[in-house]
Amino acid sequence: MIPDKILLTKIKRADLRAKLIVEGFIEGFHNSPYNGFSLEFSDYREYLPGDDLRYIDWKIFAKKEKYYIKKFQEETNLNALILLDKSASMGFENKITYASDIAGSLAYLLYIQRDAVGLLNFTDRIEEYLPSKYRIGYIRNIWKILNYKAHKRTTSFINIYKYLLPILKKRGLLILISDLYADEDVIKSFKLLKSSRHDIIVFHVLSKYEKSFPYKGKIAVKDIETGEKIVVDAHLIKESYKKNFDKYISNLRTTLASMYIDYVPVYTEDSLDIVLLEFLKKRKKLN
Repeated sequence: MIPDKILLTKIKRADLRAKLIVEGFIEGFHNSPYNGFSLEFSDYREYLPGDDLRYIDWKIFAKKEKYYIKKFQEETNLNALILLDKSASMGFENKITYASDIAGSLAYLLYIQRDAVGLLNFTDRIEEYLPSKYRIGYIRNIWKILNYKAHKRTTSFINIYKYLLPILKKRGLLILISDLYADEDVIKSFKLLKSSRHDIIVFHVLSKYEKSFPYKGKIAVKDIETGEKIVVDAHLIKESYKKNFDKYISNLRTTLASMYIDYVPVYTEDSLDIVLLEFLKKRKKLN
């Protein structure tokens, strides 16, 4: 099982967090009713340098004195790039920690399935970028640039997409992890990226406070990215806020579905099992 959040808060290293999350998920996955995904194996192949030693079958080694590992069904060389939003709004209720755990875990899950994976951290500019590769030790470079911190900058999807379009030559999977807060037209940005014919899955990271709006009395609402503040009566706007929030999520889901973009809203209280399983569903479609 995936370790609880109390345990994870005590672990600062991104590599250890990712391994605990993914290995816990794999253990629970094999004891669950889910089947048909890439984690189910049906064959063996000879060990290759860089393979995860955990998947060596020692019983076969005892018989043949050769190293074999479990070969996963539908094993492919998927080319994936994770886009992680590190703008100021991701610092609200520590969404950046949850989002970074998603990024680190998905990178590790892709790696152990022998897929190429890269990471792009962005705000309104490129913060760090590692292109997609499958190479021994490369996954450690990805973990090193996670660092679980948001920047004091705004978000621009259009700037990032314009940067990506000329360099993403090979069709692959783009995994966007963001709260989708931007001053620009987010849908227009998705249309721009989808025109490149890449497959896309969006993990929309939100906190429970953004959904439930539990505030009372007069509150000062601050735009985390611009610093602008207004004072409102929480009671007067709560019903309207929740109605508009639900409509916003519904419209996003419908609009992105019309572009064949997988949309997965996740809350920081949700188990990462949900995220990893949704990713496997997407990966299965691409095989």
